[in-house]
Amino acid sequence: MNGRARLTRSLRARPGGKRCTAATRLADARFVARFFTRFFTLFFTLFFAFFFTFFVAPSSGPESSNKAMKLARLLVACAALVGAMAIDSGQPRAAPVAERVAPALSLPVHPVALAADDELALAPAHETVDDAGGASLEYETYVHPQVDASAPLPMVIALHGRGGSPTWFKRHIKELPLPVRWIIPKAPQPFERGYTWLSRAPHRSHRAIVVDELTRASDQLAGMIPTLTREHPTRGRPIVVGFSQGAMLAWSLAVHHADEIELAVPIAGFLPAPMRRPSARARKARQPRVIALHGRGDRRIALGAAKSTVKGVSRLGVPAELRVYKNAGHQITPRMRGELHRILNDALATSKGA
Repeated sequence: MNGRARLTRSLRARPGGKRCTAATRLADARFVARFFTRFFTLFFTLFFAFFFTFFVAPSSGPESSNKAMKLARLLVACAALVGAMAIDSGQPRAAPVAERVAPALSLPVHPVALAADDELALAPAHETVDDAGGASLEYETYVHPQVDASAPLPMVIALHGRGGSPTWFKRHIKELPLPVRWIIPKAPQPFERGYTWLSRAPHRSHRAIVVDELTRASDQLAGMIPTLTREHPTRGRPIVVGFSQGAMLAWSLAVHHADEIELAVPIAGFLPAPMRRPSARARKARQPRVIALHGRGDRRIALGAAKSTVKGVSRLGVPAELRVYKNAGHQITPRMRGELHRILNDALATSKGA
């Protein structure tokens, strides 16, 4: 197989053998065009540099020869700069981990056309909230431009996964014209191009560390919810939506801080076995409903972990159910997006009727 065939084949290949989307093909075309543009620029720059060095300079007088050599050195320096740029473009930049793992969380609703002034509502609104112990956590808020942000609204707390950020959620929920106030906390620990709630992946070898950090993170979030509902006019108890590590936090909030939330929707997550028994205080509170979504082919967090979580907490009185999606991995498929949209709509309708 020649070099061109290998390059074409590598650009067409995708993990899992899935077909390229239009956006992927466009990105590949731009990458190829950028690479070959810089490659041919490098080639012709070097060509003229050697031409002046070996043909023009020797055949000229001393003064002309010096000028030709200076020009040749300048061309060689330009060639080195262009070459570095060409090498840098040889590999496409890696997307954040959260975006490689999970497709964009764009829910299947009709996008709302926004006027130019409405775009101001999409600007980041960084705020900080403190818990009872004085610990602070940065977060962003979002209310759809067609919704009155000053009115009491249901609150939806969206928790990103490992390597994600509030921007990852905000980029997609802006297309969801629901009358809610989104609160999107940023995990405290930097990780690659985003942030993480836990310093370790949830492997068995790290169970003790994961349980400790997950407990502290969910306690911190729970301690901040009363402050959030006071600072922002809120109707009813908040809803929590989380993906991956965010889903683990959603599970922990539902089991150990039942009095703080109304509904939890953990997507592609689980709760470690030592954390599945609610505290005495949580058992006395009105239990929030938990609707977990999980892909059958998830290789990062196995479906069995989600099943055992639902089974374990249900035995102890937490109303939990699991909805499994075929041909889905550690991601949010279109069907899962539609299900999330319906869950939120149903929750809003129930809160209005209450």
